[in-house]
Parts: sequence; C-alpha cells; structure tokens
Amino acid sequence: MSDRDLKLNGLSRYAKQSPRLVLEEYGHCEVPAGCGGVVLRWRNPDQPIPMVERFFSGNGKLDYQGLDGDNTLFRSKQLVSYGAHALTLILHDVDPKFAMVLLAAKLDEQYTRILRPQGDTTILSLPDGTWKHTLVAPEGDAWQLPGFDDRDWLPMVEKPINSHSKQYGRDIGYWTQDILDQGAKPLGIDTRHSLVRQMRALFGKQATVPAIYIRKMFSLEKNNQLG
Repeated sequence: MSDRDLKLNGLSRYAKQSPRLVLEEYGHCEVPAGCGGVVLRWRNPDQPIPMVERFFSGNGKLDYQGLDGDNTLFRSKQLVSYGAHALTLILHDVDPKFAMVLLAAKLDEQYTRILRPQGDTTILSLPDGTWKHTLVAPEGDAWQLPGFDDRDWLPMVEKPINSHSKQYGRDIGYWTQDILDQGAKPLGIDTRHSLVRQMRALFGKQATVPAIYIRKMFSLEKNNQLG
C-alpha cells in the first residue's frame, strides 16, 4: 500500500496531480486577522508560458518595449508561446558612453519544472552578439517581428552603468543589483560607431543619440520526450 493510501485522515488524500497540466496560483486574498486563501487553476501546457521580466534603463528614455510587435512596456509578466520571438526596445536621448539596457527574464518555474521546454527559458542581457541595435529608424514595424532580417544591425557591447542612476534612490539600486545577480550585463553601443562620431563632431562629446532601436531574438520549443 502506498504512503498516499495510508494517509486516511490527511488532506493530501484529495490532492490532484497531473503530469500534463500545470497547477498555478491564479489569485489570493488576505484578511486583517492574518488568514486568507489562495486560488489555484489548472493550465493547459500547450498554452503560452508566463515569463517574469526585470528591466532597468539607467540611460535614455524608454519609449517602447515589445514582444513580437505587442507593446509590453507596462507589463512585468509576459506570455510566451512556443516558437521564435523578438524582444524589441526603443530608447531616446541615449548617452553613448553608458549602458542603457540591463534585463533578466525567466519563464515561470512552475511550468519549466513540469514541461521542461527547450530553448531560451532564461533571457539575460549579455554581450554575446544576440542583442543587436541600429541608430537609423527602421521603416515600418517589421523590425519588431521574429522574421525580420537584422544582419546589418550591430551587436551591443558591455558598458558601465550610468552613475547618475544612483540619484533615483535605493529602490532602483536594489532592482539593478538583483538583475546583475542573475547574471545579466549592462549593454550599450560602441562609441566608434560612425553615426556617433558624426554627432560628436557636430555637437561635441556630450551629444546624445536621438534614438536607438534594439532587438533580441529567442525561441522556445516543446519537449517532445514528454509525449
């Protein structure tokens, strides 16, 4: 007889399990006495997987943050389906001397533990050639989609974090350190870029870049071994 069958008076007798469904926290409630509850729901594993994202831009104004053309600027959690994806950013008034991207995103562990998807379950800003940028405004919105040809875009490079970010207070510092602790690196643009040199020649070394367009490709695939 199994241990589960022996627990005749335990609540665990009524616990439900499934190798192909994911039980996630859907909501919760709290009352002043300290008691409360949690609402759980089953999710189909073929549905998009939640991804928690932390992003810090210590340089420039972030005007757009998207996933496959969908504006996610004010969302800390994204839904990622299986397949190829494009994470895109637009920043204005960027100082070429400093980093402007520091990002760490991770798929919900409730899903990855059960479904064990293949591909990029964790996304970090790294100087590995997969983070690309251009200083020339792209035509249309195709650059925000996975199938866009970005071979002519330049790779981002590791840069120091702008020291002026400290003026925003302790919360920003803690947020930034948490992203760094996950292994992300602050990224920026190479000051040897021809357009950067032209702007510095015209406006001096303190000149900022009017806009920078950033792409990061990643993919997620099913684990076929699970059947």
